[in-house]
Amino acid sequence: MGINKIAIDLMEPNGCLPIVTQRSSYEKCNDTLNMVARNHNQLLLQAVEQLKMEMETTIFVTLDLYTAFLSTIESMQKNRD
Repeated sequence: MGINKIAIDLMEPNGCLPIVTQRSSYEKCNDTLNMVARNHNQLLLQAVEQLKMEMETTIFVTLDLYTAFLSTIESMQKNRD
């Protein structure tokens, strides 16, 4: 393929996006949408592992936006309370 390093970002918690949380006055994330994002990320991680085995000379790195965003949101909620 000619590319030796590839970064792949995981999906953020879509249930915590402002367009979704506005219904709850920005207080609560939508658990169903977050579950969809988690399932998507799990499937993506499995696909990346398969690619790592097939393309041994290419480095694949996943960027965990889900955990990063959720950690930030939870931290902000704790500081607000």
